Amino acid sequence: MNLLTSRLRTLALAALTFALLALAACTSGSKDGPTPDPGTNTAASMTTRINAYRTGGGGDAFTTDPTLTTVAQAQADYNAAHNINSSSDGSGTEIGDQMTAAGYHFATYAYLFNNLDEAASFNDWKSNAAYTSIMLDPTLTDIGVGTAKVGTGLRRWVVVFASKDVPTSGTVNQMLGLLNDYRAAHGQSAFTLNDNLSIVAQAQAEHNASVQANEAATGGVGLQEQVDTTGYTYGLMLWTLASGGPEESLGFWTDTPAEATNMQRPELKDIGIGVANGATKQWWVVIYAEPTTP
Repeated sequence: MNLLTSRLRTLALAALTFALLALAACTSGSKDGPTPDPGTNTAASMTTRINAYRTGGGGDAFTTDPTLTTVAQAQADYNAAHNINSSSDGSGTEIGDQMTAAGYHFATYAYLFNNLDEAASFNDWKSNAAYTSIMLDPTLTDIGVGTAKVGTGLRRWVVVFASKDVPTSGTVNQMLGLLNDYRAAHGQSAFTLNDNLSIVAQAQAEHNASVQANEAATGGVGLQEQVDTTGYTYGLMLWTLASGGPEESLGFWTDTPAEATNMQRPELKDIGIGVANGATKQWWVVIYAEPTTP
């Protein structure tokens, strides 16, 4: 064998050895190597990861709630901007109060923070018994995830878990009794329930429940115009709106000086009350009026 043939054989063996090593490396990596991280550092991918963990433990998947998502994202934005893990926003409002203000009335809630990438944050929660109990808690049914990163700062995660509260089943008569008790405590005569005012109040309450907002008009027609179409005549008419249980709504009115004054006005003798259930709240419309003779 000459020198050239020997060198060519050596090069061929080297090439074959490299190819075999490369094939072994690929085979080993696909079989025994680390699983590629599916996370993309988004709220959706984190939600998927948490739900997979929850259902893998035999539980039901969380339902993504838009209100919780809005609250979680706003808190994540604030935390990223200030480079902190905080449970309150710039006004000092805690997450629970933010949820209530946004219209989510909860029976219970919990939240998690972190400032690592998605997989690392999730693994951190999963390795902590207290955090694991939150993610697997069967009484928590809804989820909202927020994530944000400012410049080269740390990625901030806020995950809010909650379950909705069932609204108190207050009735027209219950609210009438509460309002008249308040009137009596301030030396005023009781309101008289008026059919015309009640028809308008009930229709508006049902509209408000359907749109999930305290409004004083339906289809562009205001409450005063609605009352006018019934033929009811009055000297003065006022109205008030609220969303919540009967005692909660009354407390809102009595804690608002202008509302409390209106409830005590002696010339307002007739009343119309409407109430409707919508999502997790009751929607109230109360119309006060000074009756006059046509």
